[in-house]
Amino acid sequence: MPENFTTDTIKQLDQAKASGKPTKMQVYFLHGIYGEMQDCNGIAEEVIDNDEKLTKHGLDPADGGTFVKIWGCSYLYRGNPAMGQVFGMEQAKSMVSEIPRGIIGKSALLSTAVLLLFLFARKRFISYAHRYFNSIRQHSVRLYSPPEERMGRPVREIRRAMAAALAKELGPDIDPELGGLLTDATNFGTLIMEMDCAYRFPLQDILGEVDRENAARSGYREAMRLFDILLARQTNLTIVPGISERDQGVPYKFRFLKKLARVALLVSPRARRITQNFLIELDPAKVGLDESDWYFCLRRNTHNYRGVPLPERLAELARLDKEKRHQYIKFEYKGFHGQV
Repeated sequence: MPENFTTDTIKQLDQAKASGKPTKMQVYFLHGIYGEMQDCNGIAEEVIDNDEKLTKHGLDPADGGTFVKIWGCSYLYRGNPAMGQVFGMEQAKSMVSEIPRGIIGKSALLSTAVLLLFLFARKRFISYAHRYFNSIRQHSVRLYSPPEERMGRPVREIRRAMAAALAKELGPDIDPELGGLLTDATNFGTLIMEMDCAYRFPLQDILGEVDRENAARSGYREAMRLFDILLARQTNLTIVPGISERDQGVPYKFRFLKKLARVALLVSPRARRITQNFLIELDPAKVGLDESDWYFCLRRNTHNYRGVPLPERLAELARLDKEKRHQYIKFEYKGFHGQV
């Protein structure tokens, strides 16, 4: 975000256009803010990141969070997708994803060693994993994470439910290794959700489907049911020739995560109990897609949000845009360095 970003960016653009003179200025450009299709970019009018601004926009400061007001759009975008923060987490994301999938998962020897460690030296496995995620916390999460009260409602609800599940399973004297590992892993995953809607929107969509009664009967079955819905709603699971499966984006990370979850839940009664308690504790209404989230899902073609195909969502988009009198800015790029 530009350091001198103000809420009158559009006014400045209009004045520059009226003057007829070339003008250099900074704007908060939101690449792909509306979706994954053509002409989905926007310009921010305001970042809503304190109680005064939340009140001005009719939001309850007690609910916290950060939002972006986009020019021409009546819906507020949850979060602040500043590219410096998003890209700053890329190395940590790669470490968590690439090492299990691209290194351990591709070697029968390493996979067997990790499985044996998990089965027969569980405390040592947990200690190693804790050190791994603690390093990520120290060198990435700590640097890029906003204050807790400025994080979105879905993220805070997931963290609350996980803390409650850990407290129920581990008691007041939480094992520092296991408790630290699960807390660090949860905080890392939810920070990625907060920053990157490619993960947040699909996960909100699926966690909004949690059935607490099903979870009370079997946390394992409910978790697998949610993974099945998640993968069924992904629309780009076709292998592209010449590109390895692990390099083909978010859907394959979800597929790999399901494999890991299945193994962990099948061999560890404690993992099953924590998962069950988490799903029972989680409030789907607080973590699922609300009206504004739904609007920003309408032009995303890699996931059928709420099970609704893209053509039907585009029809809903046209209806809402007409009803709300939304306007879009179309950008024309010139030169070689992203000049607009």
